[in-house]
Amino acid sequence: PHRNERNNDYSNKSKSKVFKRIGRKPTKDNSDADFNEKDPKYWKDILDKGTNGFIEHFKKNMVDGKLWDGGTYADVPGKNTFSYVEYNVVRDLVSSYPALEDAGEITHENELAYLRLSRLFYPECKSRKDSGYCGIGLGFRDSVRKSLRPIMDDIYGSGTPDGLMVNTGNTWTKASIMDHARNFLSGKKKIKLQYDIKIWVAKFLHKISLDMDLSDRELEDFIGMQTKAVVIVGAPEKTISRVFLRKTLRQKSQWLRKYERAIREKMDYGRFNKEDNEEVMKLSWFLLDAHLFAGGLSVPSIVHSVAASYYTQLKNDASFDITKKSDISSLVMECTRLYPPVTGFPSVDKSNHRTIASLVMAGLDSNAFGQNTTSLNINRMSIGEFHEKSVFWADTALPLQKKPWTARLCPAKSLSFNMISAFIEVMDLTTWKENKRKPVKEGPGTVFWSTFELRRKKRQFKL
Repeated sequence: PHRNERNNDYSNKSKSKVFKRIGRKPTKDNSDADFNEKDPKYWKDILDKGTNGFIEHFKKNMVDGKLWDGGTYADVPGKNTFSYVEYNVVRDLVSSYPALEDAGEITHENELAYLRLSRLFYPECKSRKDSGYCGIGLGFRDSVRKSLRPIMDDIYGSGTPDGLMVNTGNTWTKASIMDHARNFLSGKKKIKLQYDIKIWVAKFLHKISLDMDLSDRELEDFIGMQTKAVVIVGAPEKTISRVFLRKTLRQKSQWLRKYERAIREKMDYGRFNKEDNEEVMKLSWFLLDAHLFAGGLSVPSIVHSVAASYYTQLKNDASFDITKKSDISSLVMECTRLYPPVTGFPSVDKSNHRTIASLVMAGLDSNAFGQNTTSLNINRMSIGEFHEKSVFWADTALPLQKKPWTARLCPAKSLSFNMISAFIEVMDLTTWKENKRKPVKEGPGTVFWSTFELRRKKRQFKL
């Protein structure tokens, strides 16, 4: 949706643009529409300011991790919602999630950061409301995660959800990531951020998780579906055209069938029954969400921010070397703090009260990260201190003893960090230059950077 900047409200003209862009005929009202459809305050908060707007408002009014009124939370977006912003509160809150969820005190719903996702992208929910898996994979219940989470830890990590940062997983090493990135970049004369990075990430994740070698045509189809899925899950259900939705769901169905076939043919997990159609379907769904919304969006986002930060702020800084591994690591962590791809981690308690651990605001708390937290500073702290303080992968949501499936930290924490740093290392930004027609521009709120294009520099031969 386009916000009318002049009066900070939606005009009829901007509304018509929304309908024109994603379809003229809205879908019918769902009798079991998601809860965000019944919460006018949620849409008022989102439409009046948007996620970008109230995060910008937070930034301007935060002092030492507290808001303008001295509090540690704000009641947005929506009714019965508290967004906590202080680092220590956010860290403790995220730490408490596994135990609270295991005790049945809270659940994680069909939500991603500040957004309550439409279930139009998940038509299966109508017949599986009480099945434990309805909506985005982040909202799967522990009863389902008990069999699936260990597989995710095996695929994307080293099999143990301990939150440690390592350079090797069960299906990848940093060296293998670099080789894959090198092959992808070979012969390319220009790169469009984030689009081309999404292509590479999708190609690599499908290879290590399902041993699928996607063709260029398949990659284009997958990224096209991802783009449409983001629109569908984030927009009001009434604004999505039936044709637009039907085509996207057809794509989704085709990809799920590909996943199920790959799971049966190529996966080998002794504790996983490949003959159980329901279990195969659940794992397919879980993996697809990871590739569409988790790693599929987060890794390209940070690569985008690292490249943009280099060209706008560090290119002429003699103290920084983008070809040096330690400097790359520091820049990746600082960009993860300042431009986090996942801005919040929500939960809902028994009284339907929503609590959001604001990861983006925790990263701006001066008590945790020093002064001038809204500015880039690669010398802010050592890489070890960064990892120790990190909450950006839900690092403190460690599993309960003897219950590894209760972990809520990102199973691909090490993988994502290594993918970002390896790609930047292989790419060597000193050998690329900006396309002056599409320069790098900083955006508002969580739209951190504009789309921009890089072109490979011509080699200089000495006579």
